[in-house]
Amino acid sequence: MPKASLVIPLFNKVGFTERCLESIAANTPDDLYEVVIVDNGSTDGTGALLDALEGDVTIIRNPENRGFAKACNQGAEAAAGDHIVFVNNDTEASPGWLEPLLAVLDDEPDVAAVGAKLLFPDGTLQHAGIFVLEGARTGQVTPTHAWYRGPADLPAANWRSDVQVVTGAVMAVRRQPFWAAGGFDEGYWNGYEDVDLCYRFGADGWRVVYEPASCLVHHESVSGPERFSKVNANVERLSRRWDHVIIPDLLELSNGTARPHPRRTRLAVVLTVTPEQLPTTAAAIAALEEQLFDRDRIAVAWPGPTGAAAGLASTRVRVVVDDELLAARRRAVELCDGDLVLFLAGDVVLPQGSVDQLVAAWFKSRAHDPAAASVVGPVTAWAAPAQGLPMHAPLTVDATSDAHAVAAALTEAHRGRIVPSGELDGACLLAARRDAAALVDLPHAGTIRRSPDQRFAVARSAFAAKATAPTNVLA
Repeated sequence: MPKASLVIPLFNKVGFTERCLESIAANTPDDLYEVVIVDNGSTDGTGALLDALEGDVTIIRNPENRGFAKACNQGAEAAAGDHIVFVNNDTEASPGWLEPLLAVLDDEPDVAAVGAKLLFPDGTLQHAGIFVLEGARTGQVTPTHAWYRGPADLPAANWRSDVQVVTGAVMAVRRQPFWAAGGFDEGYWNGYEDVDLCYRFGADGWRVVYEPASCLVHHESVSGPERFSKVNANVERLSRRWDHVIIPDLLELSNGTARPHPRRTRLAVVLTVTPEQLPTTAAAIAALEEQLFDRDRIAVAWPGPTGAAAGLASTRVRVVVDDELLAARRRAVELCDGDLVLFLAGDVVLPQGSVDQLVAAWFKSRAHDPAAASVVGPVTAWAAPAQGLPMHAPLTVDATSDAHAVAAALTEAHRGRIVPSGELDGACLLAARRDAAALVDLPHAGTIRRSPDQRFAVARSAFAAKATAPTNVLA
């Protein structure tokens, strides 16, 4: 019995089919697999090609095009291998492509499906897992390819990870959960069957894994216009079944960027307040309240008398009091239950949209090195001379400058940019919860600098404004 059955559904495009089969034969050990081909009524030279095939191959011929889902299910029923691997006929295998997929299924019994890294012929990314995105205006939940058309060496695309969805263009599945889920839903027509199947795996408690060690070329959607003839019906079917069930990975923002979805990512804010900052802290909290989600929390680290800061407390805001400011800050961090922690000085008032942009910048910075820590902070508009931080924009700023006007100008100048940096202003820093302890003792009114023993990959972005004198404006 072969280790894997490669199920290849076909509809015309004989040239692609021939290259697909040749690449599999050249790059896959003979004793590892069998091929099951399901021809959906091709009318070109596909029939002659199939007639000429030799070796361990099973051919199923449908009199008409019965669609991707039906063909895959037919092939899976005929498969004799331990595992089933669905392969589009417009893919081309690379050396060592199959073994990593099978290894995941063999070594991790709670995995139902494994997807490969797929590249366009020009070497850019076609598939590196699929994000589930909630639209900013429509609220519709949409699967979208991660890092689509990005460089193949992007670190995030080469990081094995659990995902909600992988493409059916190359998908290895475990038999039992595949059939327990009913196979591919044949109510879809050449679109979203793979998404629906992965959702069902997740709902049944199975994992779905993206494995970049398996790499193939994918020409994508070459079967012809019939491929897209029922797109709207497919989308409606998927949305009706899953929009109220699936927790999206990302939330699209009104400015076109995206941040981790709040139902998946909780944010904790540690607001470090000194006595001289207390008069502006209420404004800082009010600005945060407008931007946080229900699950997000604020912890105020306060070194003064308990009564002086008692008015800041609420159902969302907890005041942590200690005679020593750093001790209060450490306790505040210990109380945080968020996935991300935003360190903020008590006199920093974040303009509307700043939190979302900081989180989006942190998420984007992680794409360059998922294994490393990331600290994201704002571009410093004008810092105290001792900090020695540059302006980053051709603006004239003096003691009469309006802090919010400067911040707005810098935000516009740097919108969407993330620039690696060796130093960040400590008054506004965002980091993962696991890295917060390393930041807690850093000066909240000075700068942090990267050193050889720090794991932080710092990035600038342009968002915040100080409520106090413009000598410490952040943007």
